[in-house]
Amino acid sequence: MSVSMKDLTGMTVVSISGQKYNLTSQAGCGSQGVVYEESTGQYMVKLYYPSGCQSIDDDVIERLQFIKNIKTPKNFVNVVDLITSPYLGYVMDRVIDHKSLNSY
Repeated sequence: MSVSMKDLTGMTVVSISGQKYNLTSQAGCGSQGVVYEESTGQYMVKLYYPSGCQSIDDDVIERLQFIKNIKTPKNFVNVVDLITSPYLGYVMDRVIDHKSLNSY
């Protein structure tokens, strides 16, 4: 698995539902990937570093789909939509005063 990716600020990603998200700035990065702010200010987009393995990617999408379809506790991330191509990730509700876990 790669631990980096090019900066996607200014790019638009399209979710599996067809919704477009314009990535405006990086909000944080860590061991799994990069989180971006998007242009509406309502959401954050997490994109995982490329795994280079389709079976790993399929497993991640399966788990994210499961999380998206269940009711989660209030302190869990609410998965709003999934990104599958060309990057793998998800869209979540924006949290006020968010901080990267790496900052703790």
